[in-house]
Amino acid sequence: MSQLPDDKSSQKQNIQNSSIKDSRINLAQLQNGKITQVQTKQLIVQLSKNVIPFAFKKHTKPSLRRGLICLSLSCLTAIGLTLQVRKLGWLESSELWAYDRFMQLQLMQLQSVDQIDQKILIIAVNDEDIKKFKKPLSDRLVTQLLNKLVKYQPRVIGLNILRDEASGKKTDWENLGIYIQNSAIPIIPICRVGETNRQPKYLQAKKPPPRVASESLGFSDSLMEDLYGDPRDPDKIIRRYSLVMGLREKSPCSTPYSFGFQIVRNYLPPQTKYSYEAGNKLQINSIDIKTLQSNFGGYRRSKNWMLGYQILINYHPPEKIAKEVSLTSIMNALDSDLQELIQNRIVLIGYTRTNGNDYHSTPIGQLHGIKIHAQIINQIIDIVSNKQPLLSSWSNSGEIIWIFGCSIIGGFFTCLFQSLQRLTIVTLLELLGICIICYISFIYAIWIPFVPALLSLITTTYFGWYIIRTSFFIKEKSCVNK
Repeated sequence: MSQLPDDKSSQKQNIQNSSIKDSRINLAQLQNGKITQVQTKQLIVQLSKNVIPFAFKKHTKPSLRRGLICLSLSCLTAIGLTLQVRKLGWLESSELWAYDRFMQLQLMQLQSVDQIDQKILIIAVNDEDIKKFKKPLSDRLVTQLLNKLVKYQPRVIGLNILRDEASGKKTDWENLGIYIQNSAIPIIPICRVGETNRQPKYLQAKKPPPRVASESLGFSDSLMEDLYGDPRDPDKIIRRYSLVMGLREKSPCSTPYSFGFQIVRNYLPPQTKYSYEAGNKLQINSIDIKTLQSNFGGYRRSKNWMLGYQILINYHPPEKIAKEVSLTSIMNALDSDLQELIQNRIVLIGYTRTNGNDYHSTPIGQLHGIKIHAQIINQIIDIVSNKQPLLSSWSNSGEIIWIFGCSIIGGFFTCLFQSLQRLTIVTLLELLGICIICYISFIYAIWIPFVPALLSLITTTYFGWYIIRTSFFIKEKSCVNK
């Protein structure tokens, strides 16, 4: 009795082989035109029962072993390709584009959440003010403005207007420097470190007002401009800000601190402690502010591009960072209004004219330099006060694990879905999931790889699908031909 199953199996196999053999004979007769209508019907029935289902199984799943081999091959190929392309910097521009989109989405969310910050006042010298007072503003007018502001006890005043040469009488220029140096309220004018050996005007260093000590200066090169006056990011968008950099020999702007950071230093209590660890971090009291590295987030740069203490600017709605009033309004305002407007605030003075040179592209649109300085001032103070985190990124190993995980997910679903249409739908859902994860991380001030994750997932998915389908049909074809 134990031999019956084997006998039945072999008998069934013999019948199937005989049917396939008969079908091949009938096919030969069909080609020679020697077959009747009845035999044609019998041939169709035989093919439908034996040959066609075996040779054209479009959705038959591959074996587990073959699926794992294909998954491993596609994952390793995708990850290796993604990491190499990323290392060469070919994904940097697309990563920065994604960074800007996340920043804009965050800005839309903050529009309905943030309240107007009360610690910064911007005195904007706009087009109407320039028509009235001319440009550049005279040294006498600037001194009058500063004298008027000091009476109402601001915490610190930032003068984001170059005073490298006299505008009016030379004595007025010298008196302006003396007033800034002797003021009871800290006044921080800007100067430009620049390049002392460059002839074009936009490359030259710019000296501060006369007789102002270096401890009261802030350099304006903090918006990360290179030797040719263009922002260092390839798309000319201001994303980074330099807080501190080494003194440049022979430069008249002899301060290690940027304009924004010097304002912060004078705003925070005098007992605030600062610690500098070259090329790594800046510490304010117990708060670590880690500076940018050459492979931070989506950046892939040489170390020279990240010199100094640079951080990313976490942009907030400009209208909610600071209150803005015009120069004319300040000069004509009543004392009672100015008291409420100025007292205990950071006061920044700068040009906001429409077609000025101090007008830059940012992830959230065009902004004047004075408003970018306001962004970084507000950001650092909030970081020190634990009101917002510093934008950070994962370690290199963490980013590799994230990219590897996205690739594995793509390969897993490739093994589950052999239909290209279904696989494409699932892949789109996976891409949406990566977008959501990256955006949520960005809201919590973590910049994780977005484009490399998409690239590894898509490459694994479709390369793996191609390998599985190709290897399956090759095997099926070889079986049929036997």
